[in-house]
Amino acid sequence: MSGKTGGWRIRQRKAGKAWTVVFWSPWEKCQKEFSTYELEPKEAKKAAKKLYIEYLDNEPQVPKSFVSLEDTAVKYLEETKNNYRPIYLKGLTYYYEQWAQVFPDLSEITREKVIDWTQGQLKIIKAVSIRKKIRALNRLAKWAADKKLIKAVEIPLPARSAEGTPFPTRRTAAAVVSADEIEQILALLPETTFIPKGHQTIPLRPRYRLMWELALRPETVAKLSVPQHWNPENPQYLTLTPDVMKLKKPSRKVLTPKALEAIKAVYSGQPGLLFGPHALNRRVKAAAYQVLDKERAKRFCGQWLRSARLSHLSLLGVPPKSVQTFADHANLSQTSIYLRESDRDLINSLQTAGIL
Repeated sequence: MSGKTGGWRIRQRKAGKAWTVVFWSPWEKCQKEFSTYELEPKEAKKAAKKLYIEYLDNEPQVPKSFVSLEDTAVKYLEETKNNYRPIYLKGLTYYYEQWAQVFPDLSEITREKVIDWTQGQLKIIKAVSIRKKIRALNRLAKWAADKKLIKAVEIPLPARSAEGTPFPTRRTAAAVVSADEIEQILALLPETTFIPKGHQTIPLRPRYRLMWELALRPETVAKLSVPQHWNPENPQYLTLTPDVMKLKKPSRKVLTPKALEAIKAVYSGQPGLLFGPHALNRRVKAAAYQVLDKERAKRFCGQWLRSARLSHLSLLGVPPKSVQTFADHANLSQTSIYLRESDRDLINSLQTAGIL
């Protein structure tokens, strides 16, 4: 037997037992049931109404204190990491790092603020990128609202008709520094540098020497380890794997004498990372400002060593195909960025003719 009134109803599960009140919780998103402790329907309805009103009056209050978006994102990713592939999880982490700079306090995000931010972003990046970022923010905001950290907020995506601004030209390009200038910069770098945050003294010149000698990307050097990539028992070779380089299969490089010297300078005799990840651009720029003009020094970064090395090989007359192999490029069109003008024109002509 049961009775129903407004947003609640009463029911008696078994004859002779007390009536219960049943209703839907708007914030817990589930059905709640409490005993009225009454055996008579009339009295049970009075008690049920009182219980229902008291429950609604005790709605959890959203805290007014600062809710760190960065800390909330860490908790969200930790709880939901099994729902995402590693590559997507990495993307979400990157997006939340960016959002933390825009909205340090998650509880202050509003529809109007996000719309204003979107309008500004459309002037510098493509709409498709903005949609990805906002979808990531929506997931975090919904999770935080469910946890009663913030109030629920609807974050709109850019209009379907919005296109935004095309991505800027890639930083990778033919080098604007010569081999002599690179050598001068490397000579000015100290052998080691001190990192106050971790109280570490880490190698500086060997890292950039290896990048220059083998035309390696900064992120590749940061991931090199012993014995996976360099084996002391076979020290003349460096093996690059897809997890450290954009490759489909492992590639083996012959170490130049200076490259081998750089690796031996940091090898501790134990397995593990050779260099590890460190943000050292600021220290390298200090040397770049002593060698290059102000405009180039301001833009100088680790990637320039790779670009300069490939351009230098081309100027020395190394065949384009050999430069491609040295750079581990998938095709010659990637390598042509760094080649001499005559080689680049030849490749473009062969591609137009359908030969390449």
